Amino acid sequence: MLSLRQSFHFDENITPEKAHEVMRQLAEAFIGNDYQYVIATHIDQHCIHSHIMMNYIGSDYKKWHDKRQSAKLFQKVSDRICKENSLSILEPELPGRSRVYSKHPTRVYRKVLKNDIDWIIPKVSSWDQFLLELSKQYFVKASGKHISVRHRTNGQKRNIRLYTLDSAYTEAALKQRIGTEAPIIVEHTYSAQLSFAKQLFQTHRFLVKEQITDYESLHQYLNQNHRLQKEIEEDLNTCREKLQELQDISSALKIVDAYQDIADELKWAILKDRFEAAHQKELHAYRTASAFLEQQQINLTTDPNSFKAEQEALTDQLKQLEQRYEAAVNRLHETNQIKQTIDRILQDRFEQKTKGRKQDDR
Repeated sequence: MLSLRQSFHFDENITPEKAHEVMRQLAEAFIGNDYQYVIATHIDQHCIHSHIMMNYIGSDYKKWHDKRQSAKLFQKVSDRICKENSLSILEPELPGRSRVYSKHPTRVYRKVLKNDIDWIIPKVSSWDQFLLELSKQYFVKASGKHISVRHRTNGQKRNIRLYTLDSAYTEAALKQRIGTEAPIIVEHTYSAQLSFAKQLFQTHRFLVKEQITDYESLHQYLNQNHRLQKEIEEDLNTCREKLQELQDISSALKIVDAYQDIADELKWAILKDRFEAAHQKELHAYRTASAFLEQQQINLTTDPNSFKAEQEALTDQLKQLEQRYEAAVNRLHETNQIKQTIDRILQDRFEQKTKGRKQDDR
């Protein structure tokens, strides 16, 4: 089965019937008449959107071949049909650039995961305990060949395999770091020595800039930045929930306003069963939206645009929080890298002293 989706902005002036018809035109233009398909239009989310589920096998028993250009072709056909129906489309921000579907900063899931792992490791003494602590913040899949995780609350959609993060986050490397925080053993090649020299310069600049003079001060700095990242993350999730709630309320109010006349007609209809059967979709949407608004203690006659100013304020606040969050994640990630470099230096010195003592004993 091939699945395609077409969605509209929550402020788009479009009815579910119109969205369904636009998707039907898109399916007819893109798929044609040789393949079976089903269209489903959703009205229970903050924006109206439609899905196509298509049978890969056509009426001529030949298989649909999904090419690399299929997505771009679907996009072009969708844009053309939307323009023909006086609907808005997403435009590229700059000529020659890919279109931007989100104006929010790039998610920093991998750095967040690294920070959380680096935070957990000093607090555990076994592999099972590490997985248990990690599972408090992440959905952990450790039954397969590779360990993969997905954050429970920060919006991460896909699992991340730990070995793809860095050589210091493979299962073998993590087991080596647990308990003693021993650094990863690396080959002393010429390129590795150059890389380590670069890390030493960066570490020195960082320690001087942040006025960190001892190991305990570095730990305090790490703890402070970790708390800051978590506080901003909580504020970020709260802001997203509030904004989503306002968007849901506005959408529900628009649905109630669009179908209020039909709901009123039902009260006076002589053949209620026949009237309800003829307007089943509209009445279902109206009742669902009404029940949601009553649950939120919102009057059904409230103007949907009355929440627009609050939505805009929350959107601005969300952008600022995302920028602060990304900066906090990057700062904590840099600090963890500095700590790993210092740990490696201390471990090398310890090994040299141990080696010297063994030679003296001989």
